[in-house]
Amino acid sequence: MSDFEDELIRQEAARRGISETTLRMYKAAPDSLVRDIVNDLRSGPARPSSIIPDNNRSGPAAPGSGWQKERPLRAPEGIDLIDRMCANADALERIQTAHERAKITLDLQAYEVQQQQEREARRRMHELDPCNTGIYKTKDQLDRGE
Repeated sequence: MSDFEDELIRQEAARRGISETTLRMYKAAPDSLVRDIVNDLRSGPARPSSIIPDNNRSGPAAPGSGWQKERPLRAPEGIDLIDRMCANADALERIQTAHERAKITLDLQAYEVQQQQEREARRRMHELDPCNTGIYKTKDQLDRGE
């Protein structure tokens, strides 16, 4: 905590007439929360519970053996749906990647064509004005008013 926050805690604890530690505990767990916890536990601690459904729980061990009957391993219910969803997502990602690569390839080809056209235009310009005097102009330059 910053010095400013510590000072605020000191001042408020002094104003209430309690220790800084008590005030910090109160701020961490207000009276209403502690009261609710106490009320929840009035009838004793809660019984342990499990998220395993009753039909999947193994029964008590046979007396004296210390072992339970084995249960065969199998995939959880619904895993086939998740597998299909993942396969569909993979296929969609492959299609999107192929589309992006095709677009990049086309953009690159268009750029290369443009660069080639510009080089060709500069070469033609140099043929018209080999000394680069600027007095010879192409039809396009004349049309643009250059």
